[in-house]
Amino acid sequence: MKLEKKELVALFASLILIVFAAIVFFNHESKTKVSPSLIDDKQEKTQDDVAKIQSLLTSLESAPNDESIANIEELLKKLPDSTKKDDLVKRLDAVKIELAKEKAEKKAQEDAEKAVKSLEDEQNDEKLSAAQEAVNKVGNENKRSKLQARIDVIREQLEAIAQAAAAAMLQESSDSSSDVQDTPTYEYSTPNTETQDPTQSQTPNSTPSQTPSPTPTKPTPSDEPATTPQPSSQDPIETPQPSNSDTSTPIDDGTSTATAEEPQE
Repeated sequence: MKLEKKELVALFASLILIVFAAIVFFNHESKTKVSPSLIDDKQEKTQDDVAKIQSLLTSLESAPNDESIANIEELLKKLPDSTKKDDLVKRLDAVKIELAKEKAEKKAQEDAEKAVKSLEDEQNDEKLSAAQEAVNKVGNENKRSKLQARIDVIREQLEAIAQAAAAAMLQESSDSSSDVQDTPTYEYSTPNTETQDPTQSQTPNSTPSQTPSPTPTKPTPSDEPATTPQPSSQDPIETPQPSNSDTSTPIDDGTSTATAEEPQE
């Protein structure tokens, strides 16, 4: 029996479909068999990476440094998202915080050391305040105590200098007050000078003044009259005549000897 042309075409098409279906089926089976092995390989690699990261983190926690942190961050990026990865990231962040604290503490100690050294080289209140502020930022108790002891020594010296200066100023003020109290006070007055008219000035008198004569002594009453001594006719009494050159009037002070007056008969 001969097949017709249409039947041959239909048979050929059916064979093609069967072959295609078989190929698809075998491909699916091969993928199903390969996938578990690939998953196992990936899981095994992930576990190895996790173990490596944990080891690096342990070393990093004991000695934090920027280089190790960068390496661990690169490994964490390759891990698939999981709870384990989140735990590793938290540990790494804690190390970063600790490293930042260490850097800040190191800088604080260096700044405090410089400030204290500057204070020791030039002692004054301004540098003392700056050094104290820098030392207060140091977190290490042992280091801070040593720096504080150096500051306290200089503070005592500055206080002693200030006290000595205050005592000297007080003594100087006291001495000045004593000098003011001991200084005598002088009162000055303007002399009252009377202006004399030049026309009223005394003109030298060319006429000599007469010699004052003594006042006669009254006789003392008695029974017998006192005998008056008679001057000798041989020794006349000469009255001194004043010189024309003498312009001053003699002053009778009671001590000059009076000229005896010739008694009248």
